[in-house]
Amino acid sequence: MVLHELENRVNKSIAEIFHFVAGNSTGSIIALGLTVSERDNKSKPKFKPKDLVELYEKKRYEIFERTFLSHIPHINFLTDLFKDKYGVDKFEKLLYDKFSYEDPSNKNTKVPCKFRDIVNNVNVLIPSYNITTKEEVFFNNFLKHDSPDYTDYAIADVVRASTAAPTYFPAKQIIENKRPNNYIDGGIFMNNPVFEIYLKAKQDEHDANVEYVVCSLGTGIFKGETFNSLADKGELKWAAPLVSLMMDASCELAENNFKEFVNPTHNNKAKIIKDADYYRIQATLKKEIPLDAVDDQSIEYLKEAAKEAIGGKHFDDLVNKIKKYKPWEQSS
Repeated sequence: MVLHELENRVNKSIAEIFHFVAGNSTGSIIALGLTVSERDNKSKPKFKPKDLVELYEKKRYEIFERTFLSHIPHINFLTDLFKDKYGVDKFEKLLYDKFSYEDPSNKNTKVPCKFRDIVNNVNVLIPSYNITTKEEVFFNNFLKHDSPDYTDYAIADVVRASTAAPTYFPAKQIIENKRPNNYIDGGIFMNNPVFEIYLKAKQDEHDANVEYVVCSLGTGIFKGETFNSLADKGELKWAAPLVSLMMDASCELAENNFKEFVNPTHNNKAKIIKDADYYRIQATLKKEIPLDAVDDQSIEYLKEAAKEAIGGKHFDDLVNKIKKYKPWEQSS
């Protein structure tokens, strides 16, 4: 919703406004959804922000698909212990359906969108974690940055890898060089890739006088006593909440550090990042919304929170800054 309003106010697509885009977990759906191109036009994105709003609203039960056993009350406890909370069959089908093109030679089949199908002049980075090799992974299309070549990877696979939050979804297996590798949500080490994408942008730019406008979008933050009740509980109670806690903590750390580097709050601190303006658009939630909430009340509450974020002066300043710089007129 925030990005929909940004496009309306600037009258340009997200792929025209931003040269570098990153997203982790649910952010990978948004980042790739707004930068994958139409089949026959590499300069135009396949989706608009409102298409993704519609996807979240209408397909939420396909994304968070309860397994058959989880509907049986007396064995819920056992399935919670030994299985991920949600199945992925419908979720994967949805991803492959959305991130694919109609085959021009056979209209009854579809061709998966690949990482090479990103809109021209847009660089995209998606964090994930390879639990097979125990390595952080940044799926990207930065062929000039000594990165592995991910251009032939299916976007649906990358999204599944980045959204595989432990205890919620099973890991995503991708066959690479004839070997299976299992990927999980990059949020376990980097839930907010703002600093990583800023560094990639600086590596790409050879003009020292370039100024950067960095926009970071949150999914809402609740400051209440969410985990106090778990203070003396064991591993069974902590398992799923711990994932959410780690992601929130990782995100806040990245946000606070980057903000402090750009605009130090203490007078005696020097400004470390001198070539960037930083805009963090984050809604403060008055109640906790679980990571997997799909009920109508939670959806409506989040929509109201988005409207509140859009109505703030900070958002107005971002819009005005973008209009001033006119990034769509810049070559990179």
